[in-house]
Amino acid sequence: MALAQAVHNPVGLKLGPTVSPEDAVALSRTLNPERVPGRLTFIVRFGAKDVDRLLPPVVDAVARHGAPIVWLCDPMHGNGVRLSGQKTRLIEPMRSEITSFTRVLRERGQWPAGLHLPLTPDPVTECVSEREEEPRFTDYRSTCDPRLNPEQSAEMISHFLALL
Repeated sequence: MALAQAVHNPVGLKLGPTVSPEDAVALSRTLNPERVPGRLTFIVRFGAKDVDRLLPPVVDAVARHGAPIVWLCDPMHGNGVRLSGQKTRLIEPMRSEITSFTRVLRERGQWPAGLHLPLTPDPVTECVSEREEEPRFTDYRSTCDPRLNPEQSAEMISHFLALL
């Protein structure tokens, strides 16, 4: 924490579903004590099923008592599942999390600044649609976390931009 406080570069911090509003406020004050706009980014990764419940109190608390925040949505890490033995992400919950994230921030007068998306220019099949009866991972290359292919990336970005 001391290192992050001492550097003058922008700092990004991933927030998961266990962060409390009080923790988020404390982090914003600690990592941006001079309240410099653009210095601190919170990358929200709550998952589609929890974002509507968990994000509003965090945003409200930080807006009232914290330092200025750049808000990003990571719709992938909170929406992981295993299908056919493969670690994957489902497209529909990712889209849903983006929608909820954007709505929650806009309702509270905060700006949804962007997305954090692991992606690749390769035509991989690491993320799938819930509509597929039996997902076919015909080109699964990731050794760690599934990534979006170019078409899926464009779809997520277009969805986000349409909400702004």
